[in-house]
Amino acid sequence: MLLEVVLISGGVFLGIAGEQWRENSAHRELARGALDRIRSEIINNQKAVRDKRDYHVRVAAEIKNYLAAKTPAEREAAHLEIHGVQIANFDRMAWDVAIATQSLAYMDADIVFALSEVYSRQAQHAQLSGYLIQSEFEQPPSEGQSFLPFLQKVDVYFDDANFYEAQLLKLYDDVLPKINLALAGR
Repeated sequence: MLLEVVLISGGVFLGIAGEQWRENSAHRELARGALDRIRSEIINNQKAVRDKRDYHVRVAAEIKNYLAAKTPAEREAAHLEIHGVQIANFDRMAWDVAIATQSLAYMDADIVFALSEVYSRQAQHAQLSGYLIQSEFEQPPSEGQSFLPFLQKVDVYFDDANFYEAQLLKLYDDVLPKINLALAGR
């Protein structure tokens, strides 16, 4: 009878251990798939920022030069070439799915923290862009009005956008190697 109890207990223990192993394996695979999709999303977002960065830096400098001009003749001589705001659009679907599926719970905490910071900064940048667009709908520049109030708003936007973009590029450069190491299994 003691042998039966030992065999049954051993079988139950092995069954529970096997189920735990299977569940842990499924969680690791879920996290790995989510991290791979987030990596692709981060690379795309990094490219979006890099594609707009030079334009934003150039236009910010041109606007500052234009606004610093004291006379209409100086303003006329100042080079100011604006082709829209050129907002960097960020993808976040992989991040949202990882949250919804609770995949983040099975990832390295340092990577999750770094990713959270990236997505928070991206949201702040997108919100900043939304504020500029909203202000233009509320008070659009119209004929006969001075161009300066509009340029002052855009100047503030580009200053802040350049600040966020510099932060984002650094965050991308910091988090991508961590993701690559995690995906490589190290």
